[in-house]
Amino acid sequence: MITLTLIRHGESRDNPKGIWAGWKDAPLSALGERQAEALGIAFDTSSTIFTHFYASDLKRAHSTALAVIRNHAEPKPPLTVTQLLREQHFGIAEGRPWTPRPGSSNKTPEELYSEGIFPELFDRDAKFPQGESPNDLARRAEKAIRECILPHLFDKSQDGAHIGLASHGLCLAELISALLRLDPESDSTKSYRGHWNTAWSRIEISQREQHGEVNGLDALPSLRVRLLAFNNHEHLASLPPPASENDKARAFFSGAEVAPEVPAIASQ
Repeated sequence: MITLTLIRHGESRDNPKGIWAGWKDAPLSALGERQAEALGIAFDTSSTIFTHFYASDLKRAHSTALAVIRNHAEPKPPLTVTQLLREQHFGIAEGRPWTPRPGSSNKTPEELYSEGIFPELFDRDAKFPQGESPNDLARRAEKAIRECILPHLFDKSQDGAHIGLASHGLCLAELISALLRLDPESDSTKSYRGHWNTAWSRIEISQREQHGEVNGLDALPSLRVRLLAFNNHEHLASLPPPASENDKARAFFSGAEVAPEVPAIASQ
């Protein structure tokens, strides 16, 4: 059995701007740095011991991981930085204003893009040019599970390991969904989406039956996956709240669902 704690990064300098920021590599804001430090202190105070740590290579997640490790008791866990834990890539929309999905529109996506309008896309296979779809992100999350999580589970010498993982709102939502899909007894009707900045969720993973080594990108095994905590953000109680503007964009990048915008974008 292993334990996995999934952490969303602290507020980045792009979060208050309401822009498409997936692979756009903004550092933590001043508030984000305080959030990450508060998280590290909270884990240390609760005597949370990580045996291994993984982080997205994007600054906002990497810096959050470093803050947790800096406050961790000795011995500190080794940190592995990987692109597999990056946020969804939004292609040509990166750095452009985020717009909720319209209720309806007579314009083609190309016409909207030419006007500088990049609305949230409707289905899981949709993507901005040069970017990733939600299903692309889900496949990357499955690869991250194979490479960053399952090897610890199948190594008998690491029984009881506690893995920390610092990533991004949308990526975390896909990781949790992908892990729960590995348990045939999990409730697939429930949605676990939406992490505040530096909020964390905790999952316990064990084998249902004996499996061999994990090789390549073969089908993922059947496991027992138990969600112990979701979106825990008690460590933020003493910090000021983030700016209230762009609440819908903040909700989207946390991994939460965002309702369609009404009225729809009017065609000319």
